[in-house]
Amino acid sequence: MKKNMTVKFKLIIITMFIDLGINAQIYKPTKGEVVFISKAKIADRKLFDKTFKKYKKVFIEATRRTDKIRNGNNPDHKIVKQQEDLYKKLFTSSFIEKTMLFIEDSAIYTHKYTDSVIWYNKRKLSNNKITSREKINIKSNILFNLSQNDSTRIIEKYTYSYSPIKITKILEKRNIRKNINNFECFKVIYEFKVIEAKSYFAENIVYRREAWVTDKIKSVFHPVVDEQEIIKKYYPLEVKETIKGVKGFERTYILNKLTLL
Repeated sequence: MKKNMTVKFKLIIITMFIDLGINAQIYKPTKGEVVFISKAKIADRKLFDKTFKKYKKVFIEATRRTDKIRNGNNPDHKIVKQQEDLYKKLFTSSFIEKTMLFIEDSAIYTHKYTDSVIWYNKRKLSNNKITSREKINIKSNILFNLSQNDSTRIIEKYTYSYSPIKITKILEKRNIRKNINNFECFKVIYEFKVIEAKSYFAENIVYRREAWVTDKIKSVFHPVVDEQEIIKKYYPLEVKETIKGVKGFERTYILNKLTLL
């Protein structure tokens, strides 16, 4: 009996070391794919309408101030009239919901690694239509913007750059865990603003992301997360994005496929 218990104990220890070895393995991908699906939704209509009513005034005033700066001292009166018409539309929640700020089509984001090149595409989930296609040379850090219809046709190329954002808050919670695709992930919460020249609009929008991340995948490129401070430390495998001040709305990025080698 004692011998059997000893054998069982040894098997448990061996299994633990195997698990630790798997979790400790570092991946620097050169082959394989990673695919995310994004969905945006208003999860709580009453809460959204209530909080957005307050947020809307800040949103519209920021838009006015931004337009005034961009118009300069001698604005085109036709453009000013169009802008005033837009401000009136902005007073309805339904109009803004249909803009890129809140609701956009659910999409599929793909990174395919082939040695020193990453092939990126974004497709509409509803009809599988490609809306964006790129190629990134990992060694030279050059991004090639490709034709949506022809992956061999280069539209333009330039040095890869991360999103122009400023992270205002970051909180790491390594004690909160979640297993995603056999990776033991922990939670990172961060808030950021988009940095845009001459834009009060961007300054007044604070995005909040709750990300489940792993530090076992090492790649400075990610199909949906492009914040340099985040991607150089972690590899997010699930993200929930909200806008600070507006409750009831969320955009999620869920891992659909991961075959990185």
